[in-house]
Amino acid sequence: MRLCIKRLLSYLASPLPTGIAEFEIWSDSIIELLPPGLESVPRRDKQFVLASSIQHLGQNKNRVPKHYFVSLMHKAAASQVAGIVFSNIKDAQKQEQAEAIAAAKLAEESAKTETPTIGETPN
Repeated sequence: MRLCIKRLLSYLASPLPTGIAEFEIWSDSIIELLPPGLESVPRRDKQFVLASSIQHLGQNKNRVPKHYFVSLMHKAAASQVAGIVFSNIKDAQKQEQAEAIAAAKLAEESAKTETPTIGETPN
């Protein structure tokens, strides 16, 4: 029940941290709200994303809903997965292309050996 209330309150603007100890508490409160599937990401990496996102906020932003950071981290994880999928697809395409080139060369070489030269009679 407590987490449900925290999730609701995360939609309200809250002040950004202005000290190291305050950042630790603030980041833990956001990490607690993250959706399932991000548990395996180290806390330090999550804090890095949060610190980076604070630096990318506009100069006049001193109060931001915690849900903004939860959504941002969810999007970052989805983007990372999408990048891996892109990479896997590109690797598979390269492999397929290499196999197609090898098959075409093999077919060309076997066609050369089977084609009779001028003056020869086929068997």
